[in-house]
Amino acid sequence: MAKKPKESAAGAASYSADDFDVLEGLEGVRMNPTMYLGELGSMMAYRAVKEWADNSYDEYIAGRNKYIEVILDYDRDIYVVADGAGGIPVDIKKLKSGEKISVMTAAYTRMHAGGKFRNSAYKTSAGTHGVGVAAVNAVCSWMKVWTNRKGAMYHQEYAKGEVVGAKDPIKVKSWDKDLCKHLQLPSSKYGTIGVFQLDQTVVSVDAIRGSKKKRKELQHASANEPQIDTWLHNMALLNPGLKIVLTVVRDKKVRSVEHYNAKDLKYTVTSYVAERDLESKGSPFVYRADNIILAIQWTVSDSQDLFNSFVNSSPTVDGGTHVAGLVAALATALKPYAPAAKGKGKGKKQGYKEIDLLIGCAGFFDWRMHGAQYSSQVKDKLVSNVKGPVEETLTPLFVKYFEDNKRLAQNIVKCAMAASKGRDELSSIVRNLADTKSKSRGGLLIPELLTMATRAKPDERELFVVEGDSAGGTADNARDPRYQEVLKCGGKPLNAVGNTLAKVLGHDVVQAMLIALGVDLKSLDPQADKPRLSTKGLRCKADPDGKHINALLLAVIYRLMPDLFREGRVLIVDSPLYSAIHKGIVYGGNTYAECRAACPAGVKQIIRAKGWGEVEPEPMYEIAFNPKNRKLFRINPFSSANSERTFREIISESPEARRILLGLN
Repeated sequence: MAKKPKESAAGAASYSADDFDVLEGLEGVRMNPTMYLGELGSMMAYRAVKEWADNSYDEYIAGRNKYIEVILDYDRDIYVVADGAGGIPVDIKKLKSGEKISVMTAAYTRMHAGGKFRNSAYKTSAGTHGVGVAAVNAVCSWMKVWTNRKGAMYHQEYAKGEVVGAKDPIKVKSWDKDLCKHLQLPSSKYGTIGVFQLDQTVVSVDAIRGSKKKRKELQHASANEPQIDTWLHNMALLNPGLKIVLTVVRDKKVRSVEHYNAKDLKYTVTSYVAERDLESKGSPFVYRADNIILAIQWTVSDSQDLFNSFVNSSPTVDGGTHVAGLVAALATALKPYAPAAKGKGKGKKQGYKEIDLLIGCAGFFDWRMHGAQYSSQVKDKLVSNVKGPVEETLTPLFVKYFEDNKRLAQNIVKCAMAASKGRDELSSIVRNLADTKSKSRGGLLIPELLTMATRAKPDERELFVVEGDSAGGTADNARDPRYQEVLKCGGKPLNAVGNTLAKVLGHDVVQAMLIALGVDLKSLDPQADKPRLSTKGLRCKADPDGKHINALLLAVIYRLMPDLFREGRVLIVDSPLYSAIHKGIVYGGNTYAECRAACPAGVKQIIRAKGWGEVEPEPMYEIAFNPKNRKLFRINPFSSANSERTFREIISESPEARRILLGLN
């Protein structure tokens, strides 16, 4: 039993030398991994793979590499990253303290050890000052590295950030053939190969300081395959001539995909637009210099999420000063095509927000520089003072581009003004919603058509959204009242993709769902660049259901709360047309014959359920509500570009899109 801290006369816990820790080596990273690798869970696993691949990319930028290979081996819970560069130096370096250490050893076990502090070896780099790969080593149960250096191969092993075995790298004949069995090139073609397994006691979402969960109780953190695939695909598009191979091993099945832009930057943007089946406006804008890669094209989309920013080919999902410079250059170039500003002097209003000029803009902007500074170690936002240089470089280029594309320039300004008007309408709707008095139950504003589970905790509560009073009544009787809730959606919500946010939020069905979820309407900022509702503090999970209506409800979540998808909190009940229940097990099929073939011989009754209103409470409980039997599909349109395109087609009201989905076109 831990000793109780001594208390002072004032009652506070004492502070002495016994309470003072001096962390050595990479212990500090293991204690505070989020400081170096972002949030715990799948995102940290993703960043671990990314830090390794960033080093291989830096070799490409330095002119020493044209090949990167990444293996996600989910069966063995390992990750492999390899490149075709010139390997890691294994020479012995004498430190200021007098200690002698191999360069390779220092790279993987020492913070702030690397070749990227000066621009002699790397003019630009995605990696930052020798922190990333050492931090990855710290959060691994084990890591093994092989490197080809000047005709010889060397090997070193690590565990939890420390060297295992020989102090310095040892010369070997080859890499571990079994551990790296899915690598595609001969041994001599590789520069560096890294294999590692993450330590779940450090990277799991449950591995927070003070957690009492045992190892077997931890939620396993794995890198998300679609996220890795999209990132590598974009990196290849941005860097013509760089070949990237991703191999995924899952359930003893091995699948490889090659990402390679054998053409140019025009192909970079045209293929990106084509992948998403977007209708383009105007010609692509392409520019390449030592410090800028820019390949963009405006489309008919109403989204700003199609524009991707990078620094040294590392995604800056939160933008930064380089994006601010690009937007400022756009604003200057498009000013002649905008209506005269209203007002006098400095108080004149342009009629739109400059950031809205990126609406419908698809493609990539990569700013390349040495010594980039970010808001955090995970490099999501650039804070280096580069707004001026970016603006100065791009302004004359945009001026010339829009002179050649005047109609496009006018259309971009028109879209930006429409977005500004939509924000004003949205502000009015949000204010009205806040003032609206709904029926109160227990001090909560709850829709009348919601059947509640009042005693359940938010992380235990499930919300089932069903269509119609008949299905809702059956669901009320079928649910487990301890933690399952039912919201009866009597009407059809607007298509959230095909209408303004003001119209979507003003619809009663949408309002009922948001209130049932416990969404804080004040979390939506109508004047934000991308108005979104917060997914934090919800009173329940989200499980839409009802096949006639779920696509429209999913569209609402897609437009207002996309993070619910990313967090894996939106699921749909798989309910076949024909079902049978035998000894507590549900059997089903889309035809009577399918269901009969799936059932044991003793089954006599098969239920046909065209809609939930036709199902009795008992079978409905087994099919949809019983966690032991039900089948749920997790929905995430953001898992890949193809998934999002398909999702938008499904929720689209375009007859053409429906014909394509039905195979009629």
